Amino acid sequence: MLPQSRTDRVVVQEVDGELLAYDLETDQAHCLNDVTASVWRHADGRTSVEGLLETVRRESGSEVDEETLWSALEALSDANLLAERVERPAGMEAQSRRNVIRRAAQIGGVAAASFAVTSILAPTPAQAQSVVLPPDPGPD
Repeated sequence: MLPQSRTDRVVVQEVDGELLAYDLETDQAHCLNDVTASVWRHADGRTSVEGLLETVRRESGSEVDEETLWSALEALSDANLLAERVERPAGMEAQSRRNVIRRAAQIGGVAAASFAVTSILAPTPAQAQSVVLPPDPGPD
């Protein structure tokens, strides 16, 4: 499997060490944590999952494991930020989020276990222009 990041109709900006990706097709904004951003940057369609794992480990300077890499790939896939959906190899089941967090905390990588991709739907122009006024306090 050779994962490839989707770059068409995606606007990318780095802000405070996080990667923000805005999908022009779905009007969704995605904030990628550092591990997931590294996976997205290096998923070029020519690098294998094993190669990605080594690159992400080298870039992050931490012991990113295969489970974390697959979680990042699945989060990117769910956010439609990969050219094609990815699926884990047969026999490799996803671990529960609780187990991933527990394992990451044991090795000091709680940040790596935080949400890989946080997404929001951008408001329509009409929604963006609407004004919400505070309730009227009534007569004094």
